[in-house]
Formats: sequence, C-alpha cells, structure tokens
Amino acid sequence: MLSILIGDQSLDLNDDFSVSLNLKSPIFNDVGDYSFPFKVPSTARNVSILGWKNRIASTRSIYETFEGSIRWNGMVLYTGQIKIKTAGEKTFEGTLYINKGNFNFEVKDIFLNRVD
Repeated sequence: MLSILIGDQSLDLNDDFSVSLNLKSPIFNDVGDYSFPFKVPSTARNVSILGWKNRIASTRSIYETFEGSIRWNGMVLYTGQIKIKTAGEKTFEGTLYINKGNFNFEVKDIFLNRVD
C-alpha cells in the first residue's frame, strides 16, 4: 500500500491515489532533481496534519515546508520536503521534493576554494 507521511503521521489518500514522477535538470532548477506531485482529499485528518492551510484565518506560513516521505508497504521509497501548493475545500495539492542528487542542494554550503 502506498502512503505519504508528514513527520510520523500518514495522510489520508483516495482509493485511486497515484503519484507521477517529474525529472528536472539541476542546472536550470534549484528545487530538485526529482519531484512527486500529488493530490489528497481535505479530510479532517489531512487538514489537521497540514496545519489548516485551507482556512483564510490560518496563521501558518503559506511557504511552510514539511519533512515527508513516500512509502510502499511501510518501506521508505523517497524522503524530502513537502510543499502544499493548493489548499482547497475538497483537496490539497502538494509536491514531495527529493533533496538527494539535487546539485544545488548538495553544493549549497560549499565554497569554491574547497572544491577538489
């Protein structure tokens, strides 16, 4: 069974849930090499886990990211940062960005004088 976890909490998914894979060049993008866009229903559980982002009165940052993972039958497939792009009345649309292999992520703290 496929699942998306934010921290240690599993999001509710639709029965027909699927994830698509987007590959991006690290030369032209600083978000990541791999990203997994997804859509989840606005259930009470998901709304609570995602910080009530679908409410206008929400005091949390719209730029907030979450540590998350995609798992298959309990095995971690991918981990990274989850960003919620759209928070609606019926669904949340977000993306899991994978930091491993991302050129810009790997070299963000390296100075040129330290490169071999």
